[in-house]
Amino acid sequence: MSHGSGDREGNGMAWGAISFVNAIPMGVGASAAISLNSRSRVEIRKKPDGRTLEVAVNGELTSEFLQMVAGMTLRRLDEGTNWSLSVHLESTIPLGKGLKSSSAVSVSLARAIADAFGIALAPVDLAQISAQCARDSGISVTGAFDDAITSASGGVTVADAKAFQVLLETGLPKGLQAVLWLPSGTHPSPSEIRQCFRGSGERAREAARLAREGSLFPAMALNTALVEEALGYDYQELHEVGHLVGALASGVSGNGPALAYIIPRPLTEGLRKALKGRSGETMVTDFVERGASL
Repeated sequence: MSHGSGDREGNGMAWGAISFVNAIPMGVGASAAISLNSRSRVEIRKKPDGRTLEVAVNGELTSEFLQMVAGMTLRRLDEGTNWSLSVHLESTIPLGKGLKSSSAVSVSLARAIADAFGIALAPVDLAQISAQCARDSGISVTGAFDDAITSASGGVTVADAKAFQVLLETGLPKGLQAVLWLPSGTHPSPSEIRQCFRGSGERAREAARLAREGSLFPAMALNTALVEEALGYDYQELHEVGHLVGALASGVSGNGPALAYIIPRPLTEGLRKALKGRSGETMVTDFVERGASL
């Protein structure tokens, strides 16, 4: 929306998500949007001199990644980079836990910038911007297009992260929730992660095949065995706890360390009680249908 003198304001939102399949081994990832979210409000002013883009988030100059997201979005809109952006960012997604916080922040920023110019970019365009910038800046091994498209659109998406291509759009049965178990610490860096998945080809191919066919829970089980072995997580007892109280599936989300349980809503409280006293935080979230808004 324009407010005279070239000043504009816009708002954008994107969802967090949990993983069924990690895209690093084979390039195919699958995820489901959850009710954690990132919200961006942006004020954009034309710079009177110079051509260098200036981006401040919550009052401070931002990271290279978000600077790249802002610049690529403005170029996609044919608006150039002679702008100063002030971004107010709020997020309920824990950082560095495998719940797609980076994808959600970048998608919400790109969406807010487009909104300021009165344009609604399609989820696939938002996801491409996020993924290209994540790949170029080195904050993600694959660019996480699979995560970004779910973050932008809601629902469940299976995608080719290398080719920036959606392979399957689907949803989950009604009445399910995602219970997250969040231990302390964050996942390893992208450079460390890349080495860890070498030699995981056959199981990774099978997990990707199952996801593409829509067999998400079996894909999740195979994927989590692979990720736990590659990254050194020992969650066998936690999986057993979930199984005993009626969880339909459980798995490491992204590169962890978050563990996500998929469970019918009436059994959620029983799982919370079963996890109580363990050295991690428990969060209960809803699944988000495709196209949902706050």
